[in-house]
Amino acid sequence: MSFDGPAAESAVADQVSLVENAINRGVAGLVLAPSDPEALIPVVQRAYESGIPVVIIDSALGEGVEGAFQAFLVDRQLRAGEQVAKRMIDEAGTTGKVGIMSYVAGVGSEIGRVGCFTTYLQENSDLEIVGPLYSQSQMANALNQTTDMLASNPDLVRHLRGERTHGRRHGARDRAGGQGGPADRPGL
Repeated sequence: MSFDGPAAESAVADQVSLVENAINRGVAGLVLAPSDPEALIPVVQRAYESGIPVVIIDSALGEGVEGAFQAFLVDRQLRAGEQVAKRMIDEAGTTGKVGIMSYVAGVGSEIGRVGCFTTYLQENSDLEIVGPLYSQSQMANALNQTTDMLASNPDLVRHLRGERTHGRRHGARDRAGGQGGPADRPGL
């Protein structure tokens, strides 16, 4: 058993190449968390045609590849996005501005979680959404973007950060010259 992955979640072409190489080596099976729901379809189809079982985890593939993988294991991205949106409305109310920081645009788990969060807010509140901004899963980017968002929007009532965004809101608020407040509260 071996583990291979691209250096960054945004390195989609590298992930495709890694899967192609695994197929060429004739691996016994693949467990794949697709970074891009569309870009990985051809190699998953090729693995299937080569008789290599594939299990997809975390992020869904796009349409048209059903049956080319044996299982899809995922946490509840859509439900999680909706639950966080409900909590945000409960704690922040239905008006004001909220900021969204996320990790990599186009990743299936991000699409599900942040997309459902955004949809729920739009359908159930008058909250204005700032962002999303994407850190490319880089801590320094996340911190800088969070600092900029908080400095440019001192009236944010809450700030959502994607699971893989590692920026710290407290430090960012301090660096932005803010006084703390609702945007600093943990959990959202």
